[in-house]
Amino acid sequence: MAYDEELACRVRALLATETGTDEEALARPGVRPMDFTGKPIQGFVYMAAEALRDDAALAGWVRQGLAGAASAPAKKARKPRTPGRVA
Repeated sequence: MAYDEELACRVRALLATETGTDEEALARPGVRPMDFTGKPIQGFVYMAAEALRDDAALAGWVRQGLAGAASAPAKKARKPRTPGRVA
């Protein structure tokens, strides 16, 4: 799916006001596991355009995404890289 500026604007508008949700993503119409490599990627789904057909449907996805992001464990800090030696 190509980048859609109108969809991006709709998502930005929702991000300012939405809170979490507990719906099951794969049970919703137009949704399938994300599997670009042939192996499903845990925690990610692919949504067909029909799953984002109106503002209410999009709002549900934004809520679910925010809830998932909020419940994810914090990333561990990476060690700073040391410069390589020059021979």
